[in-house]
Amino acid sequence: MAIYAGDEEALKNLERCRINPDFTQTLRNDLEFYIPQLCSFLFDPNCTQEVSDEVFNFLMVACSINFFFSHRVWFFMQGQLSDKTLAPQIQNK
Repeated sequence: MAIYAGDEEALKNLERCRINPDFTQTLRNDLEFYIPQLCSFLFDPNCTQEVSDEVFNFLMVACSINFFFSHRVWFFMQGQLSDKTLAPQIQNK
């Protein structure tokens, strides 16, 4: 939510999160939990190009670090791109 609010430190705070989940903890503090929220910036027509680029670069770095994380991002993106209701939004970007 901090990214939507324009907090410039929000992505830096996420850099401290684990990439993969720790199932021994009761609270999720891993990037996998935030995949839907992070990827939604790439499809949001109201999101500025600067924020969208920053989130994209952040996701690419995280994907290059962890194979399983990259697959979860890929599966989320495939699901969104195959949704015909998003097709007009993606073409307008």
